[in-house]
Amino acid sequence: MGCTWIPTSFCTTTNDRPDDAVISGRIIGVDMDGIDLVVIDVLRGDEARDTIRIWDGTDFDCNGIFSMAASGLGGVEDSIIVVMPLITEIENTWDVLGDYRRPNYFGLTTEMRIINGMVLGLIAGSGMNALYTMPYPDFLAVWSVGTIGCSNFLSIQERAVDLPHFQNPVQDILELTFTGSMEHGRTVRIRASSGQEVLTLKAASTSLRIDLSSFAPGVYHLVVTGEDRSMAATRVMKL
Repeated sequence: MGCTWIPTSFCTTTNDRPDDAVISGRIIGVDMDGIDLVVIDVLRGDEARDTIRIWDGTDFDCNGIFSMAASGLGGVEDSIIVVMPLITEIENTWDVLGDYRRPNYFGLTTEMRIINGMVLGLIAGSGMNALYTMPYPDFLAVWSVGTIGCSNFLSIQERAVDLPHFQNPVQDILELTFTGSMEHGRTVRIRASSGQEVLTLKAASTSLRIDLSSFAPGVYHLVVTGEDRSMAATRVMKL
């Protein structure tokens, strides 16, 4: 139990590691010492290469060995967003100065997947206020608002403390009641656990009834966006 943890979000991780690069890319090679990543976007850092190398980190022990193999970031053809340090000092025999090293993930969210255009992972927030999925273009737009990236996203999340009230789990009808910062003008999106958007509604009043009777049982993500681009996200269980 002493070596278990609840990870902080990706946005918190990037803000706590201001000197690390943040890059999205597609994995094209995996071997015993690291992975090769074709760069999609450089969100933070000074990187002009089309393809970068992420080397294995140094395994650590906490009541057992935790692997720092870069292959833990994903397999060939997986697309990821990763915050990672540039190698400035040799730590392992395979290290190459100027390349990257897999970041220490103990207590942190250091990478997220991009699947079918959706960012999947603990993006921001925590507990019932956590945001686990959003379209990749939306993530880029939020990131590019300022020079520090996710700090702007966290400030947006902090403005959205008033989630709609609703009964959870729900059988057929999801009844939402909005207050506070979400009281006027909002877009409601429901996404499957895979990240696929299954329903989008505009709501102008303080209450909204959504018929979920045709939805398969399971967990869905409820994302509410205000007119000022503030955002609230939570999960709902459909019985």
